[in-house]
Amino acid sequence: MQFTRATEYAALGVLHLATLEPGVVLSTEEIARQRRVPAKFLAGVTRDLVRAGIVTAHRGRNGGVSLALPPAEITLRDVYEAVEGEMHVADCMRPQSRCQRLGECALTEVWRHVQDRVLEELAMVTFASLVAIEKERCDERCKEPLDSVDAGRYAP
Repeated sequence: MQFTRATEYAALGVLHLATLEPGVVLSTEEIARQRRVPAKFLAGVTRDLVRAGIVTAHRGRNGGVSLALPPAEITLRDVYEAVEGEMHVADCMRPQSRCQRLGECALTEVWRHVQDRVLEELAMVTFASLVAIEKERCDERCKEPLDSVDAGRYAP
């Protein structure tokens, strides 16, 4: 099982916003530059985050994105589901599965257990906890301080 780049980049974008003061608006281009991810790809997954209510889009000259919720209220599961939809570790876990062995296959319970555990783990990781880990690991090797903001942006 492997998470997609879309989920990875979305999580990095949310993590970056979570390191900033509440209400700070930053362009996806600036987030992509600081997190070293493709800007167009990040802009695409950011739309998913906006639709899910995790991120708020701000239009205009000083536009960009900001977190719609406090980092302590956003989990990795929220971001995963915003980008990927419902998790299914195997095809037989999908509600519309056409698996002919459903109900008799011993793997069904294993897949269900794995899926439940992964979702539980993702739901326990908040972006506030990730910010704390990142700040702890960030030292003189960090290119920019975690709380730096592009001078062209604002905090309402």
